[in-house]
Amino acid sequence: MKTIGVAFVVLSIVAGCKSHPAQQERKVCVEDKSCEAGFNCTAGVCASQPPTAAVYNACSLDVDCPVGDHCDLGACAHDCVADRDCAASQTCDIRGRCAAPAAVNEPAPPAPPTTTAPVLAVAVGQLDFSSFSETKTVTLRNVGEGPLAYRILADRAWVAADPLTGTIVAGESADVTISVAQVGTGTRGTVSVVSTGGAASVRVSIPQTIAGLYQGRFTSRCRRTWGRGRSPSGSRRTPLARSPASSMTRARRPMAFARRWTLRAAWKEIRSGSSS
Repeated sequence: MKTIGVAFVVLSIVAGCKSHPAQQERKVCVEDKSCEAGFNCTAGVCASQPPTAAVYNACSLDVDCPVGDHCDLGACAHDCVADRDCAASQTCDIRGRCAAPAAVNEPAPPAPPTTTAPVLAVAVGQLDFSSFSETKTVTLRNVGEGPLAYRILADRAWVAADPLTGTIVAGESADVTISVAQVGTGTRGTVSVVSTGGAASVRVSIPQTIAGLYQGRFTSRCRRTWGRGRSPSGSRRTPLARSPASSMTRARRPMAFARRWTLRAAWKEIRSGSSS
């Protein structure tokens, strides 16, 4: 019993001395190169770049985002970087939210229950672009009874949207302009509308272009090949230069002919000797 009591005291002391994990903090910086890729030096700290339709950090919870960002409708974002970005009575917390000083670095409170809720409605389901200078419009409608907040996300680098985020009051609609650019890969993509009243997807396609075709003069390894057509200066056709391999082959031809002649002569002598 005495041994068990001593062990319990030792374990209690060790547990009491265990250090608590340090609170996460933004990285202090002086210039952009002091920050990691995808971060800029803003107000003396490293802050992530604002998300776009095609470039963003996907998330489901705040813990999925880096320090300084919170999860906002499927993408990591921040409302502030320093206290100066917030109202006079608020402070910028570690998740990039403006909050009262008593609630700084605390989880965001749950939304209060309401009897009305927003409902997202998107009529269009396919956008086919015939050129890269063309733009198309997607109309978002709130057919519910509460305000609807939305964000536009895309899975291709060549998709852009304006605006990316917004709020639609009950019974109203908002237009989002979709444009494409000749960058990245693939000809088909998806634009996702994530909102507080549901989600919707719109398929997008762009024309398949062929770029980087070879332009120049074709050189053959044939023994005697003439260039087709005339040169840009209008001069007469000239034979293309022979490759070293074809010149070497022509030099070896007399030797090969001599060997074949010797073998034929020897075979004739053997046949004449056997017949006699």
